[in-house]
Amino acid sequence: MRRIGFRRVFPVFLTLIHIVLIWFAQTHPRASLRIVSQYRPVAYQDGGSVPMEAFEPPSLKPVQKIALILELPAMFAATLIGAVFFPRNEAAWLYTSVPLVPLVWYCIGRWLDGLLGYSARLCLPRILRKLFTVLAIGVLFLSAVGLTPLYHHRTPDTYWIFGGFILWSGVCLAVVATSARRDFSG
Repeated sequence: MRRIGFRRVFPVFLTLIHIVLIWFAQTHPRASLRIVSQYRPVAYQDGGSVPMEAFEPPSLKPVQKIALILELPAMFAATLIGAVFFPRNEAAWLYTSVPLVPLVWYCIGRWLDGLLGYSARLCLPRILRKLFTVLAIGVLFLSAVGLTPLYHHRTPDTYWIFGGFILWSGVCLAVVATSARRDFSG
C-alpha cells in the first residue's frame, strides 16, 4: 500500500462503488409504497368529496441512503449544481455527483497517506483551518440538534442524513486537527 497510496486507491474504488449504487438504485425500483393520508376526504352535502393527497416525497431506497452517506460532501456540492442546471430533476444530484466523488476521496486518501508517512504531510493555511473548523462545528451542532426531539420535522430518512452529517463533520475536524504545521525546531 505504501507504493500505491490511499490517494490513488480511494478515488477509483469509491467512484466505482458510487456508480454501482446509482445504477442499482435506478434499475431496481422498489415496490411503490402507497402513501396513506391521515386525513379523511371532506364530504359535501351533494355527496361529492375532495380527495386528499399526501405531498410528502417517498423515502430514499436503502441503496440511495448508503450512497448518500458515503458521498455526502460530493452530493452536497452536486445538489447545489443540480439545482441551478437541472431544476426539478430528482436524479440529477446523483449523476452530477459522480465527477465530484474522486475529488473528495483523493483529499481523504492524501490526508491518510500523510498521516501514515506514505507522502508529505498535508498542511492547511491557518485561515482555511479556522474556516473548516467553524463550518464543521456548526454542521456538527445542527446535526446533533436534528437528532433530538427539538427537531419535529422527522421523516424516515432523518437519522440517516443527520448521522451522515455528524460523520463527515467529524472527518473534517480530524483532517483540520492533524493538518496544522508542526515545527519542533528549537
